[in-house]
Amino acid sequence: MTGPLAQVRAACAAGARTVPQIARATGLNRDVVQGAVDHLVARGGVAALPLTTGCPPGACDGCALWSRFCRPRRLQLRA
Repeated sequence: MTGPLAQVRAACAAGARTVPQIARATGLNRDVVQGAVDHLVARGGVAALPLTTGCPPGACDGCALWSRFCRPRRLQLRA
């Protein structure tokens, strides 16, 4: 079985760009995904780019509670 960091990287490589998209793609809890993303960003393996227009359609699944805690950003794998 693959760990959360590898799953998050694989989801990013497959086109997932936000925490909610990665959570859906991997089946991981959003808190786990957020922790993995924070770790990968701190390590320099993922770039967190700010969204200029807010959350993309469907990124927060329409959940007002989640968007209250969401840090809108688009993720990009670094080489």
